Amino acid sequence: AYFSVDTQSMADLEATLGSLVEDEGPLGALARELIAAKAFESGDIARARTEFNRLRFDAAAPEGVKRRAEIALAAIPPAPAEEAAASDTETPVEGEAPAETADIEETGQ
Repeated sequence: AYFSVDTQSMADLEATLGSLVEDEGPLGALARELIAAKAFESGDIARARTEFNRLRFDAAAPEGVKRRAEIALAAIPPAPAEEAAASDTETPVEGEAPAETADIEETGQ
């Protein structure tokens, strides 16, 4: 199945893996990892993020699968809502200087 990720469509890969994806044991985690990788490769970033998050918190997933899921999540760009929330926390309120500028103005340096 690992070799199939590059050559099969998502639908074909899901058919190949069949009910193994729903298995709650280690083999199911490996199958879901393949689905997540294929989703990422296909440009379905939202599904890849969902599948990798599911793996990251799966108690039955082998530690190696969990680590690879965390690495993949670190490489996946944040969702648009996460980007907006991150930029909101960094944007100063209108009329306020950014923290670094305020410190410089107060100390005269």
